[in-house]
Amino acid sequence: MGGTPALNVNVPLVLDANLTYTGVTPPLVGVPISDSTSGIGDITVTPMIGWHSGMLHYSAGLSIFAPTGSYRTASIDVPARTINALNTGKNIWSLQPVLAATHMNPKTGLELSGAASLLFSTRNKDTDYQNAPALSLEGTVMQHLPSGWAIGAVGYAYQQIGEDSGSGAAATRAALGASSLKARVFGAGPIISYSSASVFGQQASFQLKYFTEFGAKRRFESDTLWFNMSLTF
Repeated sequence: MGGTPALNVNVPLVLDANLTYTGVTPPLVGVPISDSTSGIGDITVTPMIGWHSGMLHYSAGLSIFAPTGSYRTASIDVPARTINALNTGKNIWSLQPVLAATHMNPKTGLELSGAASLLFSTRNKDTDYQNAPALSLEGTVMQHLPSGWAIGAVGYAYQQIGEDSGSGAAATRAALGASSLKARVFGAGPIISYSSASVFGQQASFQLKYFTEFGAKRRFESDTLWFNMSLTF
């Protein structure tokens, strides 16, 4: 195919995720309820292949999400006023084909990147919940500096393109009085990277980005901090 193969492994670490809300049904009406969790999330392995043409770089890959994070079905402890709702894992396998492209101008240092992906997931056997496929779009604008640093902004959109199914989805619709569980959310924030590092004698780059989510429907909004390290062999 004339491209360059690559492999990306993502090991997410969840640090002190918190959830707090006020109960709306007896016996917890008006009572604040909370949950928190930390730990390793679902590991993602993405084999990919990339091509280069002048200032344009593009790639195709397949992300494989393994259910390595901890998972418990939701439950409420009424006396303790706590809920077991947060997990570091999703208890499902997922596949996500990804297409990405980057336009990098070496003279100006301006980088424009975009990616589109479609997420397919297996059924959660513990809850009999089948997530519908979801479309994700992500865009990044960065200004690279001669020192190896780069700063910019990143944004994304997530939209389910079908209805969730299974008895778990039916129970959720009934509890919410909702006719649809299609989820969506948007996110945006700053990004900073450094690409002139060396780790174990190999070229390395580091990336830090922060997302604030908004416009959510049928899912929680969150603030997320991502740190990525890439090694070139």
